[in-house]
Amino acid sequence: MRNEGMEDRLQSWSTARVLDELRRRQARLEQLLEITHELARSQVREELLLQRVAERGAQVLAADALGVLLIRDDRFAVRGAAGDAAEVFGDTGPARARGALATAIQTGAAVVVPEIDGDRTVVAVPLRGAWEVLGVLAAARPAARPFGAEDVEVMTTLGAHAATALENARRYREVREADRRKDDFLARLAHELRSPLAPIVHALHLLDRVAAHGPQGVQLREIMARQTRHLGCLVDDLLDVSRIRLGKLSLRPQPLDLRDVARRSFEALQVARHAEGHEISLSMGPEPVVVNGDPARLEQIVGNLLQNAVKYTPGGAAIHLSVESSHEAILRVHDRGIGIDPEMLPHIFQMFTQADRSLDRAQGGLGLGLALVRALVEYHGGTVTAESAGLGHGSQFTVRLPLCASLPAAATGDPSRPRPRPTRILVVEDNPDAREALRAVLEMEGHRVAAAVDGFDGVELGAAFRPEIAFIDIALPGLDGYEVARRLRARDDGKRMMLVAITGRGQAEDRRQAQAAGFDGYLVKPVVPEQLFDVIARVPEAEVWD
Repeated sequence: MRNEGMEDRLQSWSTARVLDELRRRQARLEQLLEITHELARSQVREELLLQRVAERGAQVLAADALGVLLIRDDRFAVRGAAGDAAEVFGDTGPARARGALATAIQTGAAVVVPEIDGDRTVVAVPLRGAWEVLGVLAAARPAARPFGAEDVEVMTTLGAHAATALENARRYREVREADRRKDDFLARLAHELRSPLAPIVHALHLLDRVAAHGPQGVQLREIMARQTRHLGCLVDDLLDVSRIRLGKLSLRPQPLDLRDVARRSFEALQVARHAEGHEISLSMGPEPVVVNGDPARLEQIVGNLLQNAVKYTPGGAAIHLSVESSHEAILRVHDRGIGIDPEMLPHIFQMFTQADRSLDRAQGGLGLGLALVRALVEYHGGTVTAESAGLGHGSQFTVRLPLCASLPAAATGDPSRPRPRPTRILVVEDNPDAREALRAVLEMEGHRVAAAVDGFDGVELGAAFRPEIAFIDIALPGLDGYEVARRLRARDDGKRMMLVAITGRGQAEDRRQAQAAGFDGYLVKPVVPEQLFDVIARVPEAEVWD
């Protein structure tokens, strides 16, 4: 009987131990589950997140020290620490503890060091992100309580969830930053669009009160022309951004001398009002620097870099443009302006990024110029870099482009535009101001013009008026410009008629639709009179695609 009682007590004691162990494991798993849920819902900054991982992880593992270490410049940096983790796993910690971190990274698996300095044991697991190893999660406690298989499993699970939460936190920060830049950009866009409208409105008001051909009238028209060009440039930049983001920007490359591009951009800046007061210089060698590029886009690159230098350079300071060649074409814009903050330098070519600097705020801008520069340079197969020693030390932008063989033989003849003969022209435009302005410009040149207010009216007028050229808006009420073109082209006399689309949409797909509908040419608003005159002068010799 005594033996039976002893066996019962032993069995009861053993059962109690098993139940206690199960309860302990359940409590640990509940803690781990609570932590993982907390990490999954967390939207705090990265620093707070990592500190929370360290503190909660130390509780679950009953560790004296737990650290979250991220890889930075091929070194470990303690970003979250519970207990004395910074001392154990930091740069001055025991060599074997630091070695465990490196081994975890190299093997991609958990590493357990039974004893460090005689009194502690260490476990380290890698923090594996979706595409790379982010760092290490490491814990230490007295050697009398070594880390077992269960501890390693808990540590590995915690590390996996911590890595996911860290990547989510970074994505959340990036989205917030992108959203902030977008809001800032929209505010600047509204300001930049309104700013030119004010002098235009005032000038229009004053033109009714002064002599149209007197000095004041001439000055007011110059103001309106200058502000209108500024609005056009803003719209062009926005359209370029859209084309680049959709991968639909097209180039018209040809062999050209990069020195000519630099010279034209330099001369244009010399006469610009916003460049007054700056010491701008140009240097280049005697030999051609030939690249295969789109002349207009290369001038846009150089122009944007020069305008950026003017914007951030106080009056009287030097701006230097240079062109040279070695195994590649090199164009540099160096200024002695206010420089670039080191924190801003890595982001200087990002879309919608603009340094918050007093000179810039005074000059305005959308923060698109440098982003367009990088995109256009890369479209040409080149690279662009920015250098600055910091605020107050100026900056230098360097464009590198592939060289090409040589320039083609120069064309001969008189490039001037001959005055076109009087022509019958149909204008189809539903906006009354745009329609009447276009009619007035064409009639001033001696052409006979009929104007239609919508698509149906355009088809009827086309049949009765029998124009030689038709300028047709695409977004028309009732019958769009594509259908107008099809119906005009279907007429017996429609095959001899030149049809040119005038629209605010400039994507490649829009152009393909226009060509399929029968258009001979495509002009993107705002269309300047010279573009119209050029189209009329070439009828019916060639198609015109802007």
